[in-house]
Amino acid sequence: MFRTLLLCFILTFSNSVFSQVKIYAKDQIVVANDGYQLNTYELITKQKLSNKTTALFFYIQGSGCNSVTDKINFLASAIIMGGRAIVMEKRGCLPDKINTKECYRFYDKDTRLSDHLRVIEHFSKDVKGIPIILIGGSEGGDIAAKIAAKSNKVTHLILIGSGGGISQVEELEILVKEKPAYLNLKSENDLKRKVKEINNSKDDSLLWAGLPYKRWKSFWNDPSINYLEHIKIPVLLLHGSKDTNVPVESARTLNNKLNEKIDLTYIEYKNLDHSFNDINDQKSRYPYLEIDIVKWLSNYSIISNDDAEKFVKRVKRNHKKIFK
Repeated sequence: MFRTLLLCFILTFSNSVFSQVKIYAKDQIVVANDGYQLNTYELITKQKLSNKTTALFFYIQGSGCNSVTDKINFLASAIIMGGRAIVMEKRGCLPDKINTKECYRFYDKDTRLSDHLRVIEHFSKDVKGIPIILIGGSEGGDIAAKIAAKSNKVTHLILIGSGGGISQVEELEILVKEKPAYLNLKSENDLKRKVKEINNSKDDSLLWAGLPYKRWKSFWNDPSINYLEHIKIPVLLLHGSKDTNVPVESARTLNNKLNEKIDLTYIEYKNLDHSFNDINDQKSRYPYLEIDIVKWLSNYSIISNDDAEKFVKRVKRNHKKIFK
């Protein structure tokens, strides 16, 4: 059912195309398979370049117990270009209140997967004739890859900073080797002991690195590559070369193993970190991603070449310092 009012918050932020964009979030409850009420938002703006509905976008956020509204800017370009965009809160999370205990209680991969599948089913049931594009950021990319393999509704997949070519344990091994004391682990042996401790623990509510043991157990050894190698839809994989949350080796491995097996486009950004900030000046280079995503969408005729060219020109004009 729809709640009777738009959410009382209005998100205003700088954007590549307009100097400022106001996005409204229309709140709707979707009932999960176990009866839990899932908070979802359809994002709306009056500042569009196209009035034609180009696609239906679903965004899946990364790790942690925080509101998905913190990441709404990732979908600004999509709705400006005429897309419908849907986001879902993790259980226990709202824009004005985070129930950490509730979030941790339901924090595992199967629950996140089931909830997003339910939301996609709900919003796409009456959608016909337009692409359905799934976007996963970081941990959300793990969820998105598995959904794309399970749902015949998803037509295109975008993975942002999510790696996926090796397991999370292997990713952590790389990070610990590169930076001793990463997550307070002094060596690879420390990591092995921590993994064993978590796997053997009977108390899944215990925390490590800010996340419950329950979460780690469900993500350790279930990399995206296990699902992506079987899908038939186009995939765009974006990753920063200096990512210290998800090592770039994971994305490179996925690309090396699958680029001749599936329709995969891999773009690696030199000197960018997990948030796509340049490590040299700590300033965002997200406009690079915006342009590459729009060009990729135009390659599959989701948006017109003319609209894509207009968008790219505006982005470059508004960010002259990084597009010298």
